[in-house]
Amino acid sequence: MKTLLLDVDGTLAPIAPTPQEAEVPATTQAALRVLLADGWTVALVSGRPSAEVRSMVPLRGVKTFGSHGLEGRWPRGTEIRVPRAVRRRLAELARAAATLAAATPGAAVERKPAGVAIHDRNVAAPRLAAWRRRLARWLDGVDLDGLERLRGKRVLELRPVG
Repeated sequence: MKTLLLDVDGTLAPIAPTPQEAEVPATTQAALRVLLADGWTVALVSGRPSAEVRSMVPLRGVKTFGSHGLEGRWPRGTEIRVPRAVRRRLAELARAAATLAAATPGAAVERKPAGVAIHDRNVAAPRLAAWRRRLARWLDGVDLDGLERLRGKRVLELRPVG
């Protein structure tokens, strides 16, 4: 069996000014169709919610795993859930991060099913270092027990460990 695992943002879809503007080009989708027709299993693993991944790559036969693998069609009997207490804490962190980001033009917070993404791709270069220092100080003062920091291209995501 031939299997191809791919990320979406920065791999299939070029980085865009906002996550909502990212698109998988038609030529890339056509290449995926060729692979599927040739018998490949194509699976997309993304930090985005699984439904968003499916809407960006609406190809029959592509498997999608959102929230870094927490969402997707797993074998029977396999169930992955984020504990309610962790979901509540993520919601609280998202609200607090949004308040912090509101003071910096271009900073944005995205709530995900199993995480919080803090974007700075639209923060102007002269403000970026100061923004990142403020964010680091804020993160040093909040309870991140059971959560990990995942750095990406102009984004920091807080998500359950593992």
